[in-house]
Amino acid sequence: MGSYLALNPPKPSTELAKLMLRVYGPEGLNQPSSAVQVLQLVVAAEPKNASYYAQLAEFAYKAKNPRVGDLASTKAVALAPSAQRARVKTELEALKKSPAGGETFTTTTNGTTLTGKTNGKGGIEVTPVKSTSQPTTTK
Repeated sequence: MGSYLALNPPKPSTELAKLMLRVYGPEGLNQPSSAVQVLQLVVAAEPKNASYYAQLAEFAYKAKNPRVGDLASTKAVALAPSAQRARVKTELEALKKSPAGGETFTTTTNGTTLTGKTNGKGGIEVTPVKSTSQPTTTK
């Protein structure tokens, strides 16, 4: 996409940009800064699409570009349907705090305590918690 944009086309292809988003996204090359460039083309072509602004915010935070992330986040919340605004805002705030994942979850299953951390690719990496037994005291 970078080589294509270097040609300075008068009207960059939105469809090509959408395809390249998959290439630069986590399921592809996982290059958030390149995904930001692509999404900037997409939101320019579709300025009323809250989903693309939310994706732009996500990738900007992952690319360590909080200014673009904050602007896109604000726009995504404003464009979201009113019933979804609070959820969108909460999700994007969590992404800003921990762009590479990192939220930690704890649960107990069948007597085993597990902790999980989001991996930034839509999954959770789970590890068992090693318990330290308390010494018993006898009198």
